[in-house]
Amino acid sequence: MIDFHSHFLPDIDDGAKSVEESIAMLSDSYLQGVSTCVATPHCVLHHEDSIKNFLRRREKSLNLLTESIQEIDVPKLIMGAEVYFDNDLSECPDIKSLCLGDSPYLLLEFPHTGVLPRSFDWIYELTLCGIRPVIAHIERYPEREMILNSLTELDIIYQINATSFLSFSGRRVIRSLLKHDVPYVVSSDMHNISTRPSKLKDAYIKAKRLFPDICNELFLNSEKLIIK
Repeated sequence: MIDFHSHFLPDIDDGAKSVEESIAMLSDSYLQGVSTCVATPHCVLHHEDSIKNFLRRREKSLNLLTESIQEIDVPKLIMGAEVYFDNDLSECPDIKSLCLGDSPYLLLEFPHTGVLPRSFDWIYELTLCGIRPVIAHIERYPEREMILNSLTELDIIYQINATSFLSFSGRRVIRSLLKHDVPYVVSSDMHNISTRPSKLKDAYIKAKRLFPDICNELFLNSEKLIIK
């Protein structure tokens, strides 16, 4: 499996608070069958030099981690970002540097206060830049049906958190999402080893029983959609 939404980098956002916790998260992820893990620390862009500052902080955090994971079994690490989507990101210099690895995919998180009126125009502008947006944890947004219906003409990928498969309410939302013929992928969105660990293996086991026809497509084929 590829886990392309995770917060394992130490001391950069609300994810891992130490290198030791990062290693514990990655080791656990490896044991769950994750071969590649994409670091997607939160990135909020409001200033012209924000991307450069963010990349410096991300590199510093990665260097701290890589010095300590020699000869430890962990997934392959790829860099990315979870970008807060409250402005026209197509106007940000070097926006492509925040994509997942060397791919054209950019992970976007809508504001917790709701989808802004011009959001769909901004997504369209991103696609004109050669970027393929990935909407983070689509099941969380109250406006998810509006989002899906408004973006039907664009080439968008929608990410679902693994933990949503582990609750009745989460599975109910997932069933409603799967009525839309769009590509979905499942990821952990792990933040720590205690309250928000990776649950990909548990989610896969549950999905295998409840969604047998689409389970492998959701969990195992993400590398065909995202990382090539």
